[in-house]
Amino acid sequence: ASLKAWFDDIQSHFGAPPAVTIVNAAVVLPGSAMTASSEEWTRTMNVNLTGAWLTAKEAASRMLEASSTGSILFVGSWVGQYV
Repeated sequence: ASLKAWFDDIQSHFGAPPAVTIVNAAVVLPGSAMTASSEEWTRTMNVNLTGAWLTAKEAASRMLEASSTGSILFVGSWVGQYV
């Protein structure tokens, strides 16, 4: 709901869906996959994967609905080098 409201605000302010959406939200927990609890794993996946997917899906949906073109960019992290 908060993501939809955020996109509603952007679209209301600018009169169109965003032409560029940058997906750049993540959490990094100390430790490794071997020491993570189920709760830590679930939170990480919810923010890093599900959150990114929901953001891209909402942006793409609005672009398609408006028959507009645009770009959706996903930003990676240096943390992947240390897993």
